[in-house]
Amino acid sequence: MTGRNISRRPEYPSRGLIIGDPIAGGIVGYLAASFATGLTVGVEYLLLQLWRGQAITASDLGGFLLVISVFAGLVTAAMAWVPAIGFMIYGARAGVRSALYYAGAGVFCGFVCSSWLSYRAGMPTIRVTNMLAYFFPGLVAGLTYWAIVGRQAGSAARPSSK
Repeated sequence: MTGRNISRRPEYPSRGLIIGDPIAGGIVGYLAASFATGLTVGVEYLLLQLWRGQAITASDLGGFLLVISVFAGLVTAAMAWVPAIGFMIYGARAGVRSALYYAGAGVFCGFVCSSWLSYRAGMPTIRVTNMLAYFFPGLVAGLTYWAIVGRQAGSAARPSSK
């Protein structure tokens, strides 16, 4: 043998925050992006309360923000996986490492979720305020996924330089 890797399992170089296995990294990245989305929705809600002139208490900043973040993160994970999985698979297969790609994918998924919720709520038109409410969480989700998975996308297919 000439030093070639003859094992059946391919080696995935770990070059980021998460293990280099693309499937496990994708799952962890998606869940982290969903939680980041939930946190952003919670912050948006608190900012809306301030804008309306309502008082924010310490319990709002602590427990409530955590509860709404987890709930919104779970709802996001359940709703956005259909549009997100296409972007995730393409990004991993094509080795896309651009933060702009993942941010745009997150925003697109946010708009899809906003449109779907508007449709389910019986609103015949898409409201700009609803779309803006999903713009920032989608952006945060896309950038979170990029930070965990997208920066090393395609590294399993590329030989590591040792």
